[in-house]
Parts: sequence; structure tokens; C-alpha cells
Amino acid sequence: MAQKKWLLASTALGAMAGLISTAVFISSASAQPKPAAKNGTGDDSAIIEQVLVTGTYIKRKSQLDSPAPLSIIDGADLAQQGFTSASDAARFMTINSGSELNSDAFTQNFSTGTANINLRGLGLSSTLVLINGRRQTLSSAYADDGDTFVDTNALMPLIMIDRIEVLKDGAAALYGTDAVAGVVNYITRNDFRGFEATARFQTTTQSSQRDVDLGLIGGWGNDKAQLVAALSYKRRSELLAADRDFTRGSGISASGQPGSVFGLVPGNPAFPAIDPGCAKGTNSIPHLLAPRPAGLPFDIGTCDFDFSPYYSLVPKEERIQAYATGNIKFSDSVEFFAELGYSGNSALRSNAPSFPVASPEAVPGNHPGIPAALRPLWPTSQPRLFLGRILGDAAGVSPSEHDSDTYRLVGGLRGDLTGTWSWETSVSYSKNRFFLMAEDVITSRYRAALNGHGGPDGNQWFNPFSTSIGATPDQIGIYNDPALIDYIVQPLTVHSSASLWTADARLSGSLLSLPAGDLGLAVGAQYRHEALAYDFNDAYNQQQFLFLVGGPNFKGSRDIQAGFVELAIPVINSFEIQAAARYEDYGHGVNTLDPKISALWRPLDSVTLRGSFGTAFRAPSLFQTLGSKTSLVNINMAGQSIFRAARTNGNLDLKPQNADVFNAGISWHPNSNFLASLDYWRFKYKNLIVQEDAQSIVKAALAGNAQAFSQLEYDGFNNLSMINVRYINAPSVTTDGIDMSASYTWPTAAGFVRLAGDATYVFKYNAVDQFGTPFEGAGRRNYGTFARSIPQWRGNAYLTVNNGNHLATAVFRYIDSYIDNENNAKVGAYTTLDVQYSYSFSGLFGGSGGSAITMGAINILDRQAPHLDTFGGYDSKVHDPRGRLVYVEFKQGF
Repeated sequence: MAQKKWLLASTALGAMAGLISTAVFISSASAQPKPAAKNGTGDDSAIIEQVLVTGTYIKRKSQLDSPAPLSIIDGADLAQQGFTSASDAARFMTINSGSELNSDAFTQNFSTGTANINLRGLGLSSTLVLINGRRQTLSSAYADDGDTFVDTNALMPLIMIDRIEVLKDGAAALYGTDAVAGVVNYITRNDFRGFEATARFQTTTQSSQRDVDLGLIGGWGNDKAQLVAALSYKRRSELLAADRDFTRGSGISASGQPGSVFGLVPGNPAFPAIDPGCAKGTNSIPHLLAPRPAGLPFDIGTCDFDFSPYYSLVPKEERIQAYATGNIKFSDSVEFFAELGYSGNSALRSNAPSFPVASPEAVPGNHPGIPAALRPLWPTSQPRLFLGRILGDAAGVSPSEHDSDTYRLVGGLRGDLTGTWSWETSVSYSKNRFFLMAEDVITSRYRAALNGHGGPDGNQWFNPFSTSIGATPDQIGIYNDPALIDYIVQPLTVHSSASLWTADARLSGSLLSLPAGDLGLAVGAQYRHEALAYDFNDAYNQQQFLFLVGGPNFKGSRDIQAGFVELAIPVINSFEIQAAARYEDYGHGVNTLDPKISALWRPLDSVTLRGSFGTAFRAPSLFQTLGSKTSLVNINMAGQSIFRAARTNGNLDLKPQNADVFNAGISWHPNSNFLASLDYWRFKYKNLIVQEDAQSIVKAALAGNAQAFSQLEYDGFNNLSMINVRYINAPSVTTDGIDMSASYTWPTAAGFVRLAGDATYVFKYNAVDQFGTPFEGAGRRNYGTFARSIPQWRGNAYLTVNNGNHLATAVFRYIDSYIDNENNAKVGAYTTLDVQYSYSFSGLFGGSGGSAITMGAINILDRQAPHLDTFGGYDSKVHDPRGRLVYVEFKQGF
């Protein structure tokens, strides 16, 4: 698999290099020296170049000229904070809450190996992710709650990123669907020339989870053409749950191996009998439910199984990424540009030896493996019910494979017209292919084997009892033949794909001159074609699996047409209004018009006031309207956590989500050394598309709700076996809060010192669930609702000292405590300290670009993730399970 990914990456770079290098060669003969600046000094510093920032299509002098709340993370910030991938920045964004950045087998059944962004906690699909201002395909993997997202692990090599621009309010008026909570725009190093290589080794200080990262970037060009290409490779080793104290004992299941048997306790057939050999099984724990009556040869209760040691906290991964950008100038006013990208990721996640058996299975009284202590009360002519799992510790971990390939191609033309007008047109195509392979039990084969009719020849017994432990092949009916287990346990495979075609055209410039400046105008149109397809294997299509059951293949597509207009109106020299509106049409009567108005006022040269109000929307995804999935969910019943299957089918009647978004802020910039900013934000989200929460349905059903009860499926023994959930439009979510940031730089004897910080506080997250019940989500884990954990305070503080060749950085990070509403307990605050030292020097290997060696530690104080009383022992949507990470990195430029 790795060889294939290397081939795809090198092919992508080779194709782009061939195209642009040819143009460079052809144009080099005619390339002329750059003319002197108009001031006659040969220096361009007198020319102020206008730039385009995220949140507007009208060029401005600087970020401070934009009325949008915008933050920028540049390449130096990424390096100084020890990041190794494009997705790492989201982990520490204070406005990001509830994204999936850690592998979690209990809440991420399908999406292992991916990463995403969840601005303001409004949902993975409510943040628009762009590359160089253009859309990227969604991953065909889905979150357990049915949300779809752009995989930020599949964008580009970290070494290719110039900066990340984060727009922190709604932007549907310009960008369309998904831009509800904001926009995250990854911008590449398009002007880089030379070569740069990096090599990094990172390891945990507890256990031996290691990362190796290699990066390479090269840039070539002249005044006529430019090519920049980058390549990266990551190899990550596994971190098992058994390697962390907070996970040990966090996963106890009553469905063990060995298990227990119903129908043997005299006078109480509903009480289970513990297999007398329960303690023989590694990680098997006898759990007594009642005292043993006199003369009874076995205990009453269940043979529990601690499955926590078998799971990956960090899966084994291998990732190869390539990205290239290029441009060719046909003339002074027309330029061709192109981008080509590939990302391949393979993740291998460890899981428990087998799924639990949700419903007891009948075992005949003549089964040869029945323990001797159970036989006196088990008539040979009658079956009894076995509760347990098919495989225990002897089988080892059950791995699941998660393999992803993402492709991107962009081509377009841009140029200048007379005066201040410019234009751009482009076509882009991106596609993600995802493959999942997991294991589950074939129901018919398992039941046949319990009755002695297992295997291809229909003559083998499967022994679920403790008598199988240590049995030898000559013990027919007691020994479990590995070939029989392979016959019963079969792979479940999924091949999925998601793709996006986009055609864009836009025109911008000055419509006319006003006393306070030019009236800016931008207009544009867009066409998109989205497609999604899922292909399961035959066993899943035929619903043959015991736990995950199965379902049909599905596929679908849709076309979207859109147009927008934007105005920048200078009212007076210090006051500007920006207005924009966008119309999108999805066909079948689904369309939307979203306006936005913003204002910027500079009452003093050092003070900027800004405000904006607009509407935003998100259309139902193809997965939410057409998809079908079955997931493993954790249900709390009568105080006991159990796993059950939850099946979700698409809903064609979903309405688009829509939101009212308000932002007001102030920036103070008294001099070039100091900048402070404060913003108040508010989102009122209506018709929020959510997947019904399985726990809420069970709770409502037990409370007598007829609709909820109709969504539950029970087996023939009145055991809950399946929860049917739907995608619905929830009534509303209203959330507000403040963002704060400040930075100050000053010279000292030790060098230039920079002190900076950013923080977010969430005042409220008022929501209404699917049953019309209001709840407050801020400062809570939000178990049993569609919301995710939302700590109220998140903050970072940065200290940097730069003294020539020496650069030292320290970062203090804080995540507030919050309430675990499942257990009425507090999840503690999480504080970490990251440090880094870098030394730059020249002359090594003759490289003109210089060399640098960097050493650092993430979470140098080795703070463990706060305890959460759930499977896994911590909150994977908030905290990092790895503990202290130390690393060394070498960079060489040529």
C-alpha cells in the first residue's frame, strides 16, 4: 500500500514539474531584469501592494483594513509551536471546540486517521475549509453523529503552508454553504525559491509511541513562470490504552469470554450463572450479582471482560503527502495557474478481540464443552442462553484498517483589466477514497457452530465456555479450531468515495471614485457538482453480521449554482461599509439568499472598531439525505454502560440549516510593537441538522415516550438489540462569547522578546434537543445530546525570545474544567507547558539557505489528560492522551 502511495505522490509532483519546468525553460531566454521602481531608487518599498485576505474578494492594504474578525497563523508560528501537520493548528485554536483530532474507537467507528475543525462547537460541517481560497472535497468518512467534514490530515505537507487565515464569523454571503461558524483557509508558499529539507523525531517519555516526519520543498522560476513542490512523509507508531494509567479498567463489559448462562439458577432463571472457569480468562473478572445459595455449584452473576487494554489511543499510521503550485505568465496581464495535490494515509487501529454479543444465544444441552459444574442443572434436551463474546484475550487484538487517498487538481486563468479591475476563472476537482476493513461475526455461522454444525462441512462445534482454554486439537467439540473461528469471524469492508467539481469566475475592482476613496465591487458565479458513493461487501449488504448487522450500498450526487456580489463603500476617510449577498440553488426547490453587512470605523489611527451581521446556511449533506450507517454506541441503562448498535438512515425531508451571525470588535494598535483585540460574537442557529442521540431515545422510551419506543428493536429474549435513529432538524442553538488576543514585542539585552496571548470564553450554548427539551451546553460534556464538550475558557500564552541565531519559545495552554453530566462529576482543568529552542547556523553541507537544529517538548510537565468516567478514561474531543512529547528537528536550506 505504501509503495502505491509513493507512486501517486511522485506522479503528482512529476506532472506539475514537467508542466511548469517546460514553461520556465521556454521563457528563461526572454526573461528581462526587473525594471526600477518609479521613484527612481531601484527600491519597490514606496509601492504599496494591496492583498486579498479571507473574508472579502476586494483587495485591501492590510488585515487591519478588513471589517471581518480575522486571525492569521503564519509558518513561523507553526514551526515555533512544534506542529507536524496541517491539522495540528486546530488542536490549539481557542475557538475550536469538539473536533476529532485523536483516534477514539468508542466514538469514531469509521473516521480513524482523519482530522477536522469544529469552530464554536456548531458541528464539523459548519466550518468551511479552503485551500488557497477554493473548496476541497469532503472526506467520504463520516463522524459517528453523521457529520461530514474536510479531512485536515489530507490537505498538504506542513512544509508547504505559508499561513492559515481563520475567519471567525459567518461567511455564507461570500462562500456559500458550510461557512456558518467561520472559514479556515490554508494558503501555500507559492513564491518560495530554493530547497529546504526537514527531518524530525518525536517520542513520548512514557512508553514508546514515536513519530518520524520528513519534509522537502523546492521552488524554481523566473519572472515568467514559477513552480513550488513539496513532499512529506510521516510514520507513527502505536500507543495502546494499556500504556496510560487513566485508561486502565475503564472498559468493563458484562459480555465476556468466558461468559455466563441464563436459565440455570433454580427459581430465578433470569439470573445468570457465571462460567466456573471465568477467572481462567485473562482480563476476565467474575461479577457477583447475588450470594451463592447453599449447594449451588456456581456463582450468580456475569463474567465481565476488561477490554480497555486492547484499544489504540494512537493508531499506527503512515502518511505520504505531495503538493505543487505553479503559474505561467502569458503576458503582463494574463497568467495561468495550477495546483496538484495528493495525500495518502494508512491507519491500523487495535480493538477488542471481538464485539460483544448484544443478545444471548441459545446453546443446546448436549454441547460437549459445557463445564462440569453447570451440567447437573442443564438438561441435555434443552437449550440455555449464553451471554458473552466469541473471542477473548487468547485471540489478541482485532485490527481495523482505515485507508484514505485524496487528490486535488486546480487550473485557471487570472489577469488585470484596465484601471483597477482584475478577474479570475478556475476549475478544480478533488476526490477522496476511503477504505475500511473491520471484523465481525457472521450470525448464521456462529449459531450453526454453537449447535455442532459449524465450518464448511457443517460438522464442527464452537465452544464458548472456559473449557476451551488450554484445550488441544484432539479434544473434539472442546477445542476451538482456528480455521473454524476464521470461518465465523469475517471481514466487513467498505469502499467509499466523495468528489467535488467546482467552476468559479469572479471580477473585482473600483466601480467609481468617491471623496473618501474608491467604491469597490466584486461579483462572481460558481457551479459545483458533488458526488458520494458507498460500496459494502456482500455480507454487509445481506445483513449477516451479528453486531453491526448490515445495510445497502448507496450513492448520489447533486448540482449547485451560485452567484454573489460584494461592495466596499468608503463613507468617510475613517468609516467604511462592506455589503455582500450570495444566492445558491440546489434544485428541487431548495435555495437560499444570504446577505451580510459589515462596518469598519477608525476613530483614531490606533483604534479600529468593526461590526458585522449576516445570515448563513448549510444545506443537508448527501450523506445525511441518502446515507445509511450502523455504529457502535455506548448506552447507559440502569446505571450500567453497554454497547449497542445504532442504525441511521438518510432523510430526504431535511431542511437547510440557517443562522443569524453577529460580531462586534475593537482593535488597538498604538505602535508597531503592540496589538490588542477584543470581539463579541453571537450565533443563533435554527433548523440545526443533527443525528438523534441514541442515549436520549432510550431514556425517553423508558420514560414512556411512544415515538422513542418505536425506534428500539428487541430480540426474542426482550433484550435491546438495536436503536434506530434519524437525522432531524433540531429547533435551535444560540451561543455567544468573546475572543481576546494581544501581542507585544520589545528589544532587550537578551534579544527581541515577544509576549502574546489569545483566549475564548463561551457565555452560553443554549440548545433544544430532539424532544423539545432545552439544555445549557456551555461548561458541560453534553452527554446524551447532539452537542459535544464545550469548556467555557480556552487560552494560550506565548513567550518568544529571538537573539540572532538563537530562538526560544514557551507556550502555556489552558482548557477549563467542565461538568460531566452523565456522572454528575467534574472533568478537571487541563494546563500544559510547551518549550522549544532553535539554533540557526550556516555553512553546513554548503547550503546557502542555512541550517537549524531544534529541540523541544510538548507538555513538558507531563500532565495527564483529566479523568472522565467513560470508556477510554478521557475526553478525546478535548484532551490529548499522549502526555509529554520530546522532539528534535533538523532543517537544511539550499
